[in-house]
Amino acid sequence: MKSFYSTLQALVILLCGVTLFLACSKNAVSSASKNTAGNNMSLLSAPSTTLVLQPGPTDGQDVYVYKLVSNPNSVNVNFNDIPELGASKWTNGGSPETKRFYIKFTGLSAIPDSARIISATLQFFGLTSSLSTPQGNSVYSGSPYGNYPNNSCLVQRVVGSWDQSTLTWATQPLITQLDQAVIPSSNAQWNYNPVIDVKNMVQHMVGHPVNNYGFEVSLSREQKYRSIIFGSCETTDATKRPTLIVIYRVGSGS
Repeated sequence: MKSFYSTLQALVILLCGVTLFLACSKNAVSSASKNTAGNNMSLLSAPSTTLVLQPGPTDGQDVYVYKLVSNPNSVNVNFNDIPELGASKWTNGGSPETKRFYIKFTGLSAIPDSARIISATLQFFGLTSSLSTPQGNSVYSGSPYGNYPNNSCLVQRVVGSWDQSTLTWATQPLITQLDQAVIPSSNAQWNYNPVIDVKNMVQHMVGHPVNNYGFEVSLSREQKYRSIIFGSCETTDATKRPTLIVIYRVGSGS
């Protein structure tokens, strides 16, 4: 009989221990859930800020580079102060020519490097005519260049220093494919205004401000006959200048 009561007593103690463990675990989970919910609420309640950058001739940094096979010196020519930004693969007097362009938004320095980027959109605005690219965009309904249907472009982050007053085809900086974005093929010969998601690239530029070297834009396939044309920071029509719109959040909840 004594052995029976000893066994029963041990069983009761064991059950009490299990009950106490489960109660503590439940409280711990409940506490963790509350902390997570609190952090999420902090994030959602933190105010966001919108920064709109549309630099002009005095504060813009953009330039296109050019290579004409029949003119070896073309790779050393700087095309700063041009009111147009183009990416193309064409011919000039029967000789192949290629254009790419670079653009940098120095105004990103206004965003704290600890900020979390909610969204970042890069906007280019088409022109009504062009001196450097008189054919306009090569892809549109009824285009005579229908056999070359893709004039989409890659937007890639630059990882080397450059300056618009000196950059040439021969001195192009390095770029990275990481987080690259795409400008879809145009749908009109003129006035094509694409909007590109560049959130991840901008997050890197903001987080590493000394390495903000901007973007390079080039044709996805540099094969003739493909072209695309936009206004630059130097264009007289301010509404046609490239624009970067960034929404970001700072603080403990960022």
